[in-house]
Amino acid sequence: MNYKIKDRSILRNFSENKILSTCLCLRNLKNIDICGIQVSIEDRDNTRTITIQGKKYVFERFIYDFEVEDEEAIEERNSNQKSISRHQYIACYIPPKNYNNEHLFLYSGLPISKVECNIPLVIDAPFELSTSRDDVLESSWNHCIYNAMYEAIIAVMELKK
Repeated sequence: MNYKIKDRSILRNFSENKILSTCLCLRNLKNIDICGIQVSIEDRDNTRTITIQGKKYVFERFIYDFEVEDEEAIEERNSNQKSISRHQYIACYIPPKNYNNEHLFLYSGLPISKVECNIPLVIDAPFELSTSRDDVLESSWNHCIYNAMYEAIIAVMELKK
């Protein structure tokens, strides 16, 4: 994919941290060139490694699998998009020490910019979002995801204690 940037002044805002936070929870993308900056994403065992221009950031990765049992939520979600599986997962990433971004956000593939995560954990969950990605919509589906997200946090804490 190629994206044309109309306003080239936006490029000075592409710091390493901005690129890292943008690429952290992309589930299928493995290599990307952002204005000449090479980024690779690799999952192995319980880690996700993001390499930006040769500098590696290794995140501990925990996958929390769950089933959405709420039939109303599944029906609601299916009416808004393609058919959604009841089997879902939440990816939790523990940032490395060299990750100096003081604000951690919830993700749904990309950061949900106005929903900060107040724990040292990056959470990528399959929320249903508005097109602006500014906020998580209130819906039966997202209520199920919220509940599973808290269960995922507890599971990560149990594993790390």
